Amino acid sequence: MVLPVVVLAADDLMRREVDVIWLAVFGVLAAVVAVAGNGIAGAAVNLAVNILVLLYIAGGILLYIKLRRGRWAWREYIGMGDVAFLVGVAPLWGVREFLLFLLAAAVFSLIWWAVARVRTIPFVATAGIVFIIALFL
Repeated sequence: MVLPVVVLAADDLMRREVDVIWLAVFGVLAAVVAVAGNGIAGAAVNLAVNILVLLYIAGGILLYIKLRRGRWAWREYIGMGDVAFLVGVAPLWGVREFLLFLLAAAVFSLIWWAVARVRTIPFVATAGIVFIIALFL
């Protein structure tokens, strides 16, 4: 699973977009690993619960954007590659581990943004780095 994440991270850093083929490869590998580790029922439960967590967080972010900007401008703040990557990660862990991953990815992304002084955050890249680190912990 490391190779597709490295390719996705490099694409995100260099081009600020990710290749859908590598997202698909990552998603399939993540699903296989999730089913192998948790069984199909466990992987499905992890996926469902973690997608609910993502929807809850997205709802809060959307509300914040609406209140701050006065419009539903979510596409200016998150790309579909970011969403697809997070959905790919979702079946791998239970909700506790998934929330820890999201927190670590968010903190690392903010540190990246503060140090690099960039307008946008390459979230697949920063979350991918956190993901690779988490694999080896």
